[in-house]
Amino acid sequence: MEPHIAFVIPTNRPSLGLACAKRLISQTDEESDLVVLVIQGDPVASGDVDSRIKIVTTATRGATVARNVGIDYVVANYGHAYSYIFPNDQTVYSSESIRAARNFVVANSMSVGIGSWCMSDLDIHVKSKTPVGQTLSKEHAFLAYEPAVIFPGEVFARHRFDQSIGTGSASKAQSCEAPDLVLQSMNAGFLSRYVPEFIATNPSTTYQLTKAEARKKIYGYAVGSGVAYRKWQGDVGKTRSLLQILSPLAGFMIGRPYWRAMGLKMAFIASFGRMRGRFFTEQADNTEMNTWVISKMP
Repeated sequence: MEPHIAFVIPTNRPSLGLACAKRLISQTDEESDLVVLVIQGDPVASGDVDSRIKIVTTATRGATVARNVGIDYVVANYGHAYSYIFPNDQTVYSSESIRAARNFVVANSMSVGIGSWCMSDLDIHVKSKTPVGQTLSKEHAFLAYEPAVIFPGEVFARHRFDQSIGTGSASKAQSCEAPDLVLQSMNAGFLSRYVPEFIATNPSTTYQLTKAEARKKIYGYAVGSGVAYRKWQGDVGKTRSLLQILSPLAGFMIGRPYWRAMGLKMAFIASFGRMRGRFFTEQADNTEMNTWVISKMP
């Protein structure tokens, strides 16, 4: 029997989100697959769509919140039978990538799969030197990028994305919701494996932004990294956590493709943001947003 996969797409751009949902459905012949499109704001006229596309609307803002809304919808209606993938509204997967995800779920139903990703406008493929299929240590969790991670459904019996971090959250920490959830999962006893053939393609973080907008976005993402390294330093190691603060500058100096493309100024902003997040920025203190706690599986 083929495994069930639920693709949960958060969007505040309904037309883009619907186009992504239709593209995903067209790439799978598996009748049990779902695409849950979580629209934040006014819904779009969907027309004649495949019955496997479920459209959920919410007044809340933030990609992390929307992902949790989508998870709650699937759990409420289908239990924990599905594995989950979380594309953005501009994510593109090849048919080979979706097949790789399905093969991973068949062979590793209780493991988190961390894939690789491409930035289409920069012509960059971000991947690790980690051997294919290797069981990853906790420090590898920071390889995780939301559209390129496969979560088993059982993770969501106890866990959700931390809504105090990530794009659109109320805090200054605008990233690292995927590494955070991977580490929650690993602490609950789930293994994590590297699946480089599962590739998510997206525009880069700064695509079509003005210089000022790009600097602000990079800074917010960097603060999120710093906050996450502080939160998880007991698991990934304090030294490793501190070294990651300066990794954008180091990446630029040794010519790593992403930071070489971003440039020295962006690398400096990112390192400063990570330092700010690591030492000076608190996560949003909001009990409603922080209802998801780390717990051990029974």
